[in-house]
This record gives sequence, structure tokens and C-alpha cells, in this order.
Amino acid sequence: MAVRYTLLHSSNGATAELPTAAAINYAGGINVPSGPIDEFILVFNGTKNAAADILGDFSNSVSNLRLTLNGDQFFTFQAGYSTPATDQAGNLGYLLNSMGPGRSVSQVPLAAAAGTVSYFARVPCGRQAPNSTGRLEYSLSYSALAATMVGTVGAQFQIWGRYNDNYQTTVTVGQATTVNSAIATQQVVMTLPSGVPGTLAGFMIMDDQAVDADLTSIQVISQSDYQMSTAYWRMINGDMNNGVLYANETISAAALVGGAAGVAVSSNNLQVVQFVPGCFFIPTYGLTLASDVRILCTFAAARAFQFLPIITAPAGSRTMGGQRQTQAVKSNVAQAVLDASDSLV
Repeated sequence: MAVRYTLLHSSNGATAELPTAAAINYAGGINVPSGPIDEFILVFNGTKNAAADILGDFSNSVSNLRLTLNGDQFFTFQAGYSTPATDQAGNLGYLLNSMGPGRSVSQVPLAAAAGTVSYFARVPCGRQAPNSTGRLEYSLSYSALAATMVGTVGAQFQIWGRYNDNYQTTVTVGQATTVNSAIATQQVVMTLPSGVPGTLAGFMIMDDQAVDADLTSIQVISQSDYQMSTAYWRMINGDMNNGVLYANETISAAALVGGAAGVAVSSNNLQVVQFVPGCFFIPTYGLTLASDVRILCTFAAARAFQFLPIITAPAGSRTMGGQRQTQAVKSNVAQAVLDASDSLV
């Protein structure tokens, strides 16, 4: 079979499941053909009706997303905060791209097409739909915009399935553990879902506001003897190496023509930054699931933080016991230099 793309659901025009002028939730269920499903691709198209709507990444408008395949809720996401009118990457987009580049992308419009939205979210799954007809249940919530996108030019929401008989892992984004922080160093116990096979690839921490100074250091007790600053973690996970991409629609027409501060600017690019305020992706290198994960955090504000686990397993695997890391981190500077320069060879 190799790779095959199948359109599973589409809502258009006045029925498009898109954000409106009030917070809204859409829920539904669709039949899914049998076969090995690598990922589900969510497509969001439309036109902004208010200039201040969705200034940055479209995923800023998504406050909740849950996907369940044949009773298996494999993706459970609740944004720490969703701020459509803020020029930054969204919580959902950051999560998806932390699981692989290009999982959250937008077509950044040229100046002539300003106001159009075309956003893609590739949600990993790695599951076999049964020989009989499968069933995908979805729940999707948005924060309010200044004006609705439903019924606008090109308004459309779609769900596609990518079938791939060579997928290697199942992916489960489990229920987050919410912690009410104090201005202190606290031990957080992140609860892992029971009965889910695999290992912990990493977890995402989300503040309930777009403030980066509320959390200052993090220590995963099973893999570090000391607390490490949030900047240190962003070095480890690749964010600091210009690892965060998102759509930036705040560039003015004058800047497009004349450049900003003497620098030529193009609207047809994703914006490159080093962080998403209040969001941190922590890699755990295949930590096994024998017990919940203990994390030592130093908080600088009393907020509500979420700790969201991402679990992966080889296709068809069973639950493992005895908490330990199962992935080696191979350090090879010569190879790293070669990889970084291979386009010049």
C-alpha cells in the first residue's frame, strides 16, 4: 500500500467548523476505512473578517482538541492559553512541531491575499483501523475571534487520514496533569495513563498565560541530578536553535515594500523564534512507564500549569515494566558537522 491519503470529513461555507465571534465547540463522529493509519491531517481554510484576528499562528485559536479512534482516545489536548490576537506560535502548533517538523504549518499569504487562512495540523496516530468500518470521534474547541470565519470566502474544515503500512510507532498524547503553583520550588507528580503500552518520549509544560518568567527551572528527577534553567531545556530540545516556526501576519504593507529597519522583509515565510512564552517541551528519551514521573520545578508565580505526556510505542508492543531509559543519545561531533554542511558538499 505504501502511503495513501483519504478524505474522511469536510464541512464548508456556512457549516464549516471554524472559529466564530464567541467561544465554540464542535463534536462529531465519522466512519473510517480499515487499514494502518499513520496520522490524521486537519485542514482549516477561510478568511479573516477582522484585522486583529489570528495575528500569528492559527493554532492560537484552538483551545481544545480530542481524537478517539474506536474507543481509544489517543490525542487529548487542552491549551494552557489560547490567544488568537497575539503574534506568536500557538500551544497546539508548538506541541505538534515538537513531535516532528512540519506537523503544524500555515500558508503565509502574500500581501495581495492578506486575510486568507490556510492551516494544516498533522496529528500522529499510528493505529490500525479494524477490518470492519472504524469510527473516529472528534471534539474541537476554539477561542472567540472578533468576527466569525464561518461562511467566509473559502471557509472549510477537513479531516484526512494518511494510511501508511510502514508506520513504526503508535502515539498517545495523554491527559494532562494540572498543578496550581506557588512561588516556590515544588515537586510535581505527572500522572501517566494506565494500560497504555510504550515509553515516554517527552512531555510538554504549559502555563495558563503567555508569560515566560512564571517558571524558571525544571529537573526531571529520574534523569538529572540538578535543576536546569528553562533556557537550558530550550537548548536541549532544539528550540533555541531557531526551532520554533509559526505564521506571522503582522508585517505591514510598507515593510513588505521597503523593508523593516533597512532589512528586506517577505510575507511569504514562516517566522523563526526561539520559544513560545510559558511553553516548554521536555524530552525524556524513552522513559519507561513503571511509575509516574516526578519533576522538581521552581515557580515564580501562582499559576495553573499543565504537564502533558507524549507516549510512543513500537507498533504492536506491550506494556513494559521497570522504569528506565531505553534510547541512547549518540554524540558524534564529526557527524553533526557533516550533517550541518551536507548541502554544501
